[in-house]
Amino acid sequence: MRTVEPVADGQQGRYNLVYRCALDTAAGAATVYAKRFLLPETVHVEVFAYALQALTGLPACQAARHASREDLLLVTNAPGRKWEHDLNEETAYALGGHFVFALLFSNADIRPRNAFVEGGRVTMVDLEHCFFNLAIDASGLAAPERPETFDRMPPDELA
Repeated sequence: MRTVEPVADGQQGRYNLVYRCALDTAAGAATVYAKRFLLPETVHVEVFAYALQALTGLPACQAARHASREDLLLVTNAPGRKWEHDLNEETAYALGGHFVFALLFSNADIRPRNAFVEGGRVTMVDLEHCFFNLAIDASGLAAPERPETFDRMPPDELA
């Protein structure tokens, strides 16, 4: 790792800390982002959401959980530039695919600031709000990343 620098608030959300990391890899130089979470259990959700996004055929970053003193999300750099509300037919169609993903998988954080455009392709980032994962207070649960934790909850508590 060559450098680690914080990403300014204007370039990201305000409830997580994000760092841009320059790496030297066998394939050459690369940029990844390391994200610290206010709610660390959402790391698992975001890793799964990126994998699912890729499986649907949408452009997606690669993501992984890095376990150290705290769980971190490591995510590859989204290609292109931040979307600046310039819209043509090709970009509108690409955005439509992401809106369908957001509808099907409850991505409550689909925002222009999370869209990167390159040649008519759109890559969305910041998927921690998928699957209504913040709809249930998981702060007292022993293993909030495991589905069986919620399977054991009483129906009235889930409601």
